[in-house]
Amino acid sequence: MSYKIKNFCKLVAIAYHYDFIDAIVLSLFSIIQAVIPIVKIYYYSRFIDTVLLGYESGNITPFLPQIFVIGILVGTNLFFVELEKIITQRMRIQIQRSFNSMLTNEISELPYSEFENQESLDLIHRCQDKAQDKICYSFRALLRLVSMMMSLAGIMYSLSLRAWWIVGVVIFACVPTVIVSERAGKADYKVNQYITGIKRKYEYLSSVLCDREYAEERNLFQYSDNQQQYYNEQYCEASKRRIGVNARIFIKNKVSMLCVFVAFGFIIGVLVMPLNMGLITGGYFVSIIDALLNLNYRVVWGLSEGIKLLSSGMEYVNEIQLLQNKNINKNKSFGTIGKRFQEIETIEFINVSYMYPNSENMVLDNISFYLKKGKRYAFVGENGAGKSTIIKLLVGLYSNYTGQILINGIELREYKSDELNPIVSVLFQDYVQHELSIGEMMRLGQLDQECSLDTELLHDFEVDKIIEGFSQGEKTKLGRSQIGGVQLSNGQWQKLAMVRAVSSQASLLIMDEPTSSLDPSMEEKMFNALQRRSKSDLSILICHRLAMTKMVDEILVFESGKLIEKGTYDELMKQQGIYYKMFIQQRSWYCDENKEVV
Repeated sequence: MSYKIKNFCKLVAIAYHYDFIDAIVLSLFSIIQAVIPIVKIYYYSRFIDTVLLGYESGNITPFLPQIFVIGILVGTNLFFVELEKIITQRMRIQIQRSFNSMLTNEISELPYSEFENQESLDLIHRCQDKAQDKICYSFRALLRLVSMMMSLAGIMYSLSLRAWWIVGVVIFACVPTVIVSERAGKADYKVNQYITGIKRKYEYLSSVLCDREYAEERNLFQYSDNQQQYYNEQYCEASKRRIGVNARIFIKNKVSMLCVFVAFGFIIGVLVMPLNMGLITGGYFVSIIDALLNLNYRVVWGLSEGIKLLSSGMEYVNEIQLLQNKNINKNKSFGTIGKRFQEIETIEFINVSYMYPNSENMVLDNISFYLKKGKRYAFVGENGAGKSTIIKLLVGLYSNYTGQILINGIELREYKSDELNPIVSVLFQDYVQHELSIGEMMRLGQLDQECSLDTELLHDFEVDKIIEGFSQGEKTKLGRSQIGGVQLSNGQWQKLAMVRAVSSQASLLIMDEPTSSLDPSMEEKMFNALQRRSKSDLSILICHRLAMTKMVDEILVFESGKLIEKGTYDELMKQQGIYYKMFIQQRSWYCDENKEVV
C-alpha cells in the first residue's frame, strides 16, 4: 500500500511541478464540476415542485428565476467541460516541453553500460513513449475521480437523510469496479512492458522499409518482401498479446459494472415507496433520479476508465523512478572527492577482468600492463580480442570490472567523471557522424566552441580542402536531415573526427582505428600528421593495419581477452610470435614471393 501511495504522490507532484498553473486550474474545474450536480439536485427539486404547484394554481411566475439558475448551472457545466479540454491540451504541450526535457537529460546521462542492456533499453523506450500523454491523462483521470467521489458523496449525503443504508449499498456496489479497474491498469501496463522489445523490433523494421538510410540496400538486394513479412509477424505478436489482455479486462469490467447498475436500480426502486407515502416530494424524487442516472454513467464508465488510467500512470511513475535510480547508481560508482590533476603520468591495469552483463564469456581475463607519460602505444589483435573494451574501461564507460585500474597511482573509480573526462580525448572506431556544421563537428566537446582552429592543423589533415569545397566553408551543414545539408564521404568524416580529437588539449589521446576509411598512402600521411600535431604526452593507438605500429614506442598484443605479447616492433619481430605472424601475413597482401613491399 505504501508503494501505491508513494507513486500516487509522485504522479501529483510531477503534474504540479512541470505545469503548476494549469494543474491548479484543472483542479478548480474538477471541484466546480463536482459541486454542480449536488446544487442541481436542490434547484431541480425546487423547480419541479414549484412547477407542479404553479400548474395547479395557474401561476408560472415563481419558477422563472429557477429556470434561469438551472440554465446557468447547465451552461456553466458545459463551458467548463469544453474549457477543460483546452487546458488539458495546453498542459500536455507544457509537460511535453518541460518533462520530456528532464527525461531526455536523465537518459543522456545514463551510464554507457545501460545502453548495452536489453532490459534498460526497454525501460528507456517505455519512459520515452508518449510521456506527456501518460502524465497528463493520468493526472486528468485522477481529478475526474476526485470530482466523481465528491459528487457521489454529496448525493449519498442527501439520500442518507432519508435512508442511511443506501450509502452502504453504493459503496458495496462500487468496490468490485474499483478492484477490477485497478488491476486492469496494472495488467495493461504489464503487457506494455512485455511487448516493448517486440515494439522496438517492428519500429526498427519500419525504418528499414521506409527510411532513406536503407534505400540503397533495399533497392540492390530487394529484401523488402522478406522484411515486410517479419514486420507483420512482430506486429501481430504484439497485437495478440494486447487483444488477449484487453478481452479479459473487458469481461471483468462488465461484470463489475453490472453490480453498479443493479445497486442504482435498487435505490431508484426503493425511493418509489417514500414518494407514494408523501415522505419525499415529486421534485426531490425526479432530481435525485436524474442525478443518480448521470452519476451511474460516470461511475460505470468514468470510474472504471479513470482508475485504469491512474493505475497505469502510477506504474509509469515507478519506472521513471527506476530510470532516475540508474543515474544515482552511476554517481555512486565514482568517487565523491575530487582528485584534480592536469596530466596523466601513469596508467596501470592490475589483474583486470571484465564480463558483459548476461554473458558467460570473459571479455578481459586477468590483464595487467603499465603505460607512462611520454610514450606512444599500439594495441593490436583480432576482432573481439578486448582492445576496445580496455579503452571503454579506461575512460569510465564500464565500472563493474574486477582488479584495479590505476591512474597516477589512484584507482579509476575514485575519480569524479567530470574531472577525468577533460584530460582524455578519444576517437572511437564507430564515432558518430553528427549532423552539425563542419566547424561544430570539429569543435564538439571542447570548452571554447568559438575558438578558431589552427590553419596548419587543418592543412595537415587536408580538412582545408574539404572546407574550401563548399561556399559556406566551416558553416556548411552536414547530413541530409538539414536544409541544404551535404553528405561527406566516410574518409572526409574521419578526417574531421581526427582533427576534433587532436585539437583537444587532453593529456591522453586514444584513437581506435582512426584511419579505417582511408587508403594506405593517405593513412600514412594522416599518421605522420598525428605524430606531428598531437599535443598529448601519452597516446594509445588501436589498429589492424600493422605497418602503423612500427612508429610507436611499445606494442601490446591481445588475444581472446588476454595480453599475449608486448614490446617494440623489433623485439616482437625477433620473437616470431603472434605479432610476427600477423605482420608477415599482412605484408604478403602487398608483396609477391620474391620481392619486397611493392
